Amino acid sequence: MSAELSWKDQYLRELDAAEHREQQWQQHRMLLERMLGRMKGQSEALATQLETMQQKIVTMETESELMREQVLKERWQRYKGEMTIAIVDIDLFKRINDSYGHKAGDRVLQLLARELKKDCVRQILSPVLAVRNLWCCYRKPQVSRPNK
Repeated sequence: MSAELSWKDQYLRELDAAEHREQQWQQHRMLLERMLGRMKGQSEALATQLETMQQKIVTMETESELMREQVLKERWQRYKGEMTIAIVDIDLFKRINDSYGHKAGDRVLQLLARELKKDCVRQILSPVLAVRNLWCCYRKPQVSRPNK
């Protein structure tokens, strides 16, 4: 009968061990579920932040367009329509910003604007009005006509 008890004792010990492992797995599962819940919450918060930032970018781009339009209108009125607007497309400008940063890209725009000013000695818009294109605004030269 002692062999029978030891078999039963061994069975009960194994049963207790299995129940203990089951409890550990349940605790581990609950912990993972809580972590997943927190991560979902963080993910939703990040998605909301991303959406907000995207809306701000759209707003900034719209404001930039409106500012550019306003400046052009003011210049047009000031010069009574006697001006030329040029849009300079800078090939591979994105590569400059991506490789060297936006400060370097801004510097390239400033240097280009300076060169354009030297060549044209007329009024030029700020080079920071566009990201990839440089908008230039020149007054028409005053041409004196010979008296006949």
